[in-house]
Amino acid sequence: MATIKDVAKMAGVSISTVSLAFNSPERVTEATRDRIFDAVRSLGYVPAKVNKKAVLNKKKSQSIAVICPKLVGPYHLEIIQGISETIYMNQKDMVLYAGDDAINRYLLNIVESQAYQGVILVNGPIYDERYLRAAAAADFPVVMCCFRESYKGIGSILINESDIGRRVAEHFLKRKFRKIGIVGTPADSSIMRKECFLQTLAEKGIHVPPEWDLQCELAEDPAYKTVDRFLRTHTEYPEAIFCQNDDSAIGVIEAIEDFGLRVPEDISIIGCDDLNRSKFHSQSLSTVATPKMEIGMLAVNMLMREIAGMSSEEIVLNGKLILRESCL
Repeated sequence: MATIKDVAKMAGVSISTVSLAFNSPERVTEATRDRIFDAVRSLGYVPAKVNKKAVLNKKKSQSIAVICPKLVGPYHLEIIQGISETIYMNQKDMVLYAGDDAINRYLLNIVESQAYQGVILVNGPIYDERYLRAAAAADFPVVMCCFRESYKGIGSILINESDIGRRVAEHFLKRKFRKIGIVGTPADSSIMRKECFLQTLAEKGIHVPPEWDLQCELAEDPAYKTVDRFLRTHTEYPEAIFCQNDDSAIGVIEAIEDFGLRVPEDISIIGCDDLNRSKFHSQSLSTVATPKMEIGMLAVNMLMREIAGMSSEEIVLNGKLILRESCL
């Protein structure tokens, strides 16, 4: 059975453009819509809305549950925005459950009660696999966003974390940096980002010294304090630092500048996620953009297809290296 990825490939557009053509056709040019719907007809792809009547007969509720970690940062909020807007386009209601242990607390009850048409999980702390197993066994529509790996029988939107790490390492190598550091303790879902970064450097004979692998919470204040302490207790500094997200990168830049060094003249910085504030900092931040709004859009469209009886899918999205003042 054809998937949205097949349609995008045949039409020569992105997956998000295909989703937009279904949900907000007025935002897609006529020529692009024609290519997309020609591909739809050719492949026999069936959007979820075609089966809407059957879905309504199957379930009373018109709501979709979204389970996510605590809403403490802009990264998850942008994903939630993409989810909520696309749910609204599909004329559904959204019920939000938030908290570090929210998956373990709510998922099983949602599956057993059938109170919602489906559920979207936005990555948070470690979860109990038994609840995913129960959802898959019940054939209940579930989509996972930004987890470390997919789970059989459940739809997944994944970020290619290995590719992010490789892109940053290759740029540092292109710039001829050999003294390289890393800041931030990666979340479980993004461990491969750091591992591939280190591996790519190691393949070229460059190794990050243990004392330059600075572990800290992925937030501005902890990163500032960690790097400030490092600078005050060491006489040799990296030429370039890869920060595991943009919040920590901004804290690192502020610590470097307060210490009297310059970015990028003394130390170049690259972050990750491309938060809105990153481009407006005193030193605009080089970063790897991840398609947060697109993740939310795709998750809802994937869930709608599952609700309509279609099989679960897996989509992997790559990041895009964006070079700004902090590391050209």
